[in-house]
Amino acid sequence: MLLKNKTFSFLVTLSILVFYLVSSHAYFVPRELATGSNAVAVLSNLGGQITFTKLDSGGTGLNGQFTKGITDSNSDNYSLEIGDGISDTFTNFNIQIKTPGTLLFTPAFPVLFDNFIGLQVIIKHNGQTIDQATINLQK
Repeated sequence: MLLKNKTFSFLVTLSILVFYLVSSHAYFVPRELATGSNAVAVLSNLGGQITFTKLDSGGTGLNGQFTKGITDSNSDNYSLEIGDGISDTFTNFNIQIKTPGTLLFTPAFPVLFDNFIGLQVIIKHNGQTIDQATINLQK
């Protein structure tokens, strides 16, 4: 009888432990954000922001504009960096300058939207950082 009670107690304890591990693991599984989700990097020195939107293709669309701080009309002298992997000139991103800012720009990237959250956006002029911001999920 004592052996049956120990076996029963062991099975109950094991069941509780397994249930706890399975249910708590769900909180660590990344949740995929819905198509149309937005994240924003506010660049105050440049008087603007870049909005990142999750596309139905899984990629990421950008929508941005700057209203001040752009003093050089040569777009090759400015660069946009996102995290460690994306970096190019305004010219190659088709960001057109209209001093003292830019026209609306809307490039798209085949990079998963969820991977942009928390990255740094850095704008440089002739290699010098003129503004930077963190990409934050809009709620």
